[in-house]
Amino acid sequence: MEKLTLINNSHFEYCEALINHSNGNGDEDSHFFERFGASLSDLLAATQPAKLRARLSSQGSNNSALRPSQGVIISHSSPGSASPTPLFINTLPTRFGEATLCHDGSTLFHSLFGPPSDPSTASIGKLPTGDPTLPLLVLFSEVLEQRHCDPIPLHLCGTPFQIAVWKALLKIRPGEVASYSRIAALAGHPRSHRAVGTAIGANPIAGVIPCHRIIRSNGESGNYRWGGARKRAMIGWEMAHFGKVKV
Repeated sequence: MEKLTLINNSHFEYCEALINHSNGNGDEDSHFFERFGASLSDLLAATQPAKLRARLSSQGSNNSALRPSQGVIISHSSPGSASPTPLFINTLPTRFGEATLCHDGSTLFHSLFGPPSDPSTASIGKLPTGDPTLPLLVLFSEVLEQRHCDPIPLHLCGTPFQIAVWKALLKIRPGEVASYSRIAALAGHPRSHRAVGTAIGANPIAGVIPCHRIIRSNGESGNYRWGGARKRAMIGWEMAHFGKVKV
């Protein structure tokens, strides 16, 4: 497997300060951005609320640019259902920090950044470690880096409403962002903005199902379970590489 650039949490804390202009010095740590693969100006330009709001406005309600839910093979079950096969965990470095994956050897059930920390994923940390050479781990890295790869098998455990929302997220292209109202419409529940936001926050497969691409209608990036700085870094990197960011 290709060794991917690892950005640890301290880098993201510094990224947070840079994005918020709280340190008053925009080019203090060039080594960080060399490792990140995007210039500071690109990252800041891509993640400023005005720039993101303009991106939302330019997209409008036209869904013709949306890609179909391809690149994944989805199976699903109801909440509380037991996995029919034994589950394992593996951690691996990614461009956006260490990721923890829960899988059965061929299908991905969960992915998160860092170690399991909230009650909904704490049980993952008690699972046995899987084979670190599995093709599934390579696929995850390739999807995160937006490289061409075979479809990655996902198993989603959720209600029909949640699964509809998670499938809608898969239609947002790298380098693009979408509002909560747009995801609500794509999921077939245009009036359920609040419930859609809750389902987005419960996304079980970070990175692959791109909940990080969903922002507030005023252009603010909003919350992210694995840190606001990480979310802005992911949006910034994708826009710098796939969104034709102009600075």
